[in-house]
Amino acid sequence: MLINLFEAALEVQEDDPMEWSSLWTIPNNPQDILSAAKASMETVIRLYYLRHGFNFSDCMVVHGLMVLAGLTIRELLEIRRSGNPDPALLEDLRSSLALAAKGISEQGNYQYVTRAISSVFGGNLDPDDKALVESVVHQSDKSPGEAIKSSQVHTQIPVYVVSLAQNPEERRLEAMLKQLSLEKESSRSSSSSGGGAPGPPN
Repeated sequence: MLINLFEAALEVQEDDPMEWSSLWTIPNNPQDILSAAKASMETVIRLYYLRHGFNFSDCMVVHGLMVLAGLTIRELLEIRRSGNPDPALLEDLRSSLALAAKGISEQGNYQYVTRAISSVFGGNLDPDDKALVESVVHQSDKSPGEAIKSSQVHTQIPVYVVSLAQNPEERRLEAMLKQLSLEKESSRSSSSSGGGAPGPPN
């Protein structure tokens, strides 16, 4: 809850500093509160993994894993765009990404909805980070040949949402699966009709 609230609050601060200064009345820095909440959540998830692992069904842990994944993906995209990411920070984030991917993938072996959530994990990641996710998911998946069909998933659960300021309509699982299915179909059509010809230059 703290993460959802303070992610939204910091977005308000960036958009309108004057409004923010009139709303914020406690002495603690909101960024410090948010950072502490993130670190605490990830610590709990890592301790959970070390003590129990993810190899049994636990729908409660999936929410924490989705929040961790959403936060990590967003931070990775931001530091990748900076053009000169700190190597230590990058490695820490990739470790968090692998943990979230492993947890969500392994929970997907026991829960169909979580398996669907795993299938839309990190679609807009950097190729190196996406390769890491695919490697972890491949190792964790007990049914690699079983594809998720968008027509079989009817849920409006928003996934990888980390802030109350985010529009949940853009993150509904059913819509994301349909979009992923369309992209795959378009890719297959392009490959079959193009005969492997190179695309237009960037």
